[in-house]
Amino acid sequence: MSSRVHVPFMSKSAQGKPLQDAIHLAAQEMGVSDHFAANLMTYVLEDIAAQVCNGKVVRIPGFGIFTAYGYTPRKKGIEPYCLPSFVGSKPFRNQLRQCLPHRRHNNKAIDNYRQTNHGSSRAKSDTGRVFTSMKAFRTRVDAQAKRLGIKSRSGIVPT
Repeated sequence: MSSRVHVPFMSKSAQGKPLQDAIHLAAQEMGVSDHFAANLMTYVLEDIAAQVCNGKVVRIPGFGIFTAYGYTPRKKGIEPYCLPSFVGSKPFRNQLRQCLPHRRHNNKAIDNYRQTNHGSSRAKSDTGRVFTSMKAFRTRVDAQAKRLGIKSRSGIVPT
């Protein structure tokens, strides 16, 4: 059995547990190490972001669609801009509707995330990119794997 990957930037937080579990289950299904699955995930997410940034629509059958959404601010003098958008597919929405009662929604988590990541709450510099975040994620995952003696860049699960 492979060692669970610690999610960088929130490895000691309960917020990282769902991602850690998803990576672990995907790794088990694929027969690869958690570290390899985490690295693969970062490349997939990085390329989805790149495709969307190039004006492409990324459809994942049975899951949903990623695209750029054009936003025109109400305030005059502010230029229109694009925001990333995801819409869950009908099967995803149906699964959620059947599996999770309404009272267990996570509106507060989304509202808090939107508030702290809102377009008007700009960082001092706008240099952050998905590429740099995913590269930092991979660097941390590779360091974890090295400490554990696991190859994080091959699909082989250590015995």
